[in-house]
Amino acid sequence: MRSAGIDIGSRTIKLVVVDDGEVAVQKKLPGTYNPLATCDEILENVSYDTIAAPFYWAAEAVIAETTCDGKKKMFELISSRKPLHVMDLPQLCDEPQAIDNWAVMIKKLQQFLEKTFEYENVGSTTRDGIAITLDYSPFDYGHLYLDYGYVDATYDRFFSDGEDLSGKTLRSVPKNIYPVGLK
Repeated sequence: MRSAGIDIGSRTIKLVVVDDGEVAVQKKLPGTYNPLATCDEILENVSYDTIAAPFYWAAEAVIAETTCDGKKKMFELISSRKPLHVMDLPQLCDEPQAIDNWAVMIKKLQQFLEKTFEYENVGSTTRDGIAITLDYSPFDYGHLYLDYGYVDATYDRFFSDGEDLSGKTLRSVPKNIYPVGLK
């Protein structure tokens, strides 16, 4: 199987084709204001069975930044296939408004993640607990173990859908866990 990987960067677009574990094709072109056309050009006369951008296939959403126009065009293409959030990074970090802009971008990212994954950031929690581990090595090739963990996890201050959950137990954290196994 011939697998192609393409990396679309702000300065270059690179292609590698691997056939039966060996690099068969390597190409590199300078980035342009039209990355899609450059991708077409770099793939011209190249045969492959599958193609992927690294890690893109596994992502449930894409978080990007706006440091060049080539990326902006690529993000337009991505947004039709995956949830996309683009952050406007401060260009001049030492400017007084840069920190304020960054805080706004982080808040917008939080809202995007909460909406996309139907998740609500609770802010802060308190978690107290204890963990105990017992190891027993009756064999030369491994050992048995038994772990016990107790966690008391509560919301510090949190309102969800109008309900005050402050001081209540976190729903997603088990109070007791008992891992047992052989290593």
